[in-house]
Amino acid sequence: MSAGARVLGAVLAASAAGMATAQPAIQAPAFYTDRWGPSVAFPTLNGDYLHLFATVLSPDQPNQVTAVATQGAIVRNMAFFSGPIFAEKNFESYLTNTSLTGPWNLTVTDTHGSTNGSFAAIADPEFLPLMQNVQVSGAGTTPTVSWTLPNLSGFDVDAIRVRAVIAGTGVQIFQSALLPTTTSSFSFQSGVLALGETYEFRILLEDFVGQMEENRSNTFSPLLTTTVAAVPEPESWALLLGGLALFAVRRGATRPAKPRADGRTASAEMPRSRRR
Repeated sequence: MSAGARVLGAVLAASAAGMATAQPAIQAPAFYTDRWGPSVAFPTLNGDYLHLFATVLSPDQPNQVTAVATQGAIVRNMAFFSGPIFAEKNFESYLTNTSLTGPWNLTVTDTHGSTNGSFAAIADPEFLPLMQNVQVSGAGTTPTVSWTLPNLSGFDVDAIRVRAVIAGTGVQIFQSALLPTTTSSFSFQSGVLALGETYEFRILLEDFVGQMEENRSNTFSPLLTTTVAAVPEPESWALLLGGLALFAVRRGATRPAKPRADGRTASAEMPRSRRR
């Protein structure tokens, strides 16, 4: 190994060691109003909340990381969550006291130390209305979810998004891109949903300040269990085709005799020369 390669290796090793022992980092702390409609996947959330949310970067296991939000004497221990559409480590807390829209402090701690951050106050809090008349059409893996837009007069709304949620676990496996606020339906493409799974679809109405969420509502669809039309097994196809062939033969054998030119009747079974 050359001297240059040894130096580069030492630098990379030192950098990796520094990252492994660094204090946790806080990314994208968000604080917004959050209105929830009734849901099978999230039965404990139904009503109006303030939502504290932050992503944390840490090499530690989730049970070695804590996130605590404080506003004056109020202390909230934030709950860990993750999932296919989220970063590896996220923490959140739902506040039922919707008057606490001022700024919050955040302290994240892991085995390497603590990092302080903050949640900015919600500048223009408003609880966005829920979608109406949510329906699901199609029973396969490419269903369409449709809804009726509520009256949005007086509300600042920037986008709509749709998520697919496994109803039995609450795991969110898909999130659409941002859709225009005039959107009233969304069709899933093949490859997103699995056969035989039960889903609940979540329609989000969102208001942003810059890139950060400020207000949101969550409306849920009726449940859908994905199915496909039954396809006969090969043995069933063989029996079906055999039955059709037998039916055709029998129908031909019992076909009425055709009258001859001399007025007598000729057999439809075979020529006279071959009969016995």
